Amino acid sequence: MEELIEFMILPEDQPSTSLPHVYENQEVDSYKWNHANTLAFLDLYKTYRKQVGSLKIKNLKRMYEIIAEELQVTTKQKITVANCENRWKHLERSYKKYVDNNKKTGRGRRDFEYANELNDILGPKRNINPVILLSSETLDTGPPNVTSEISLKRIYQHIQQERIYQHMQQKKKI
Repeated sequence: MEELIEFMILPEDQPSTSLPHVYENQEVDSYKWNHANTLAFLDLYKTYRKQVGSLKIKNLKRMYEIIAEELQVTTKQKITVANCENRWKHLERSYKKYVDNNKKTGRGRRDFEYANELNDILGPKRNINPVILLSSETLDTGPPNVTSEISLKRIYQHIQQERIYQHMQQKKKI
């Protein structure tokens, strides 16, 4: 059997280092966020996040498109949807690390530049600031005693209250 060998013929005047790059047609999304633009982004995010699910803004992708368009107009710079999505992911991840670090004892306090703004947006979220925490100290895996039964009752009551609260919130949306 003959082996087929593929190769590229280059013009003689081109050096071999000028091979076409694989990502030549893809746009590079590297935008440097400054403090003012980040604050503008957070303000727009806070405004439009409440509207996600409405007729105007059906999903998060559409929200990021609107935010990118508005930022391009105000900053006169090219800001893509991917830039906005990545900025939000980075800010949310950094804020979670900031909150977790400051809740633990024995660690130095950390500062986060956008803590106030993100606290307004993410503060009420249960995954950031949970109402009740389960730990090995509150729930005993051994034979039941008074303390573990009381802790379990509180947990069940809290779960029922959360369900009622979520049900009431859904009724308000309808």
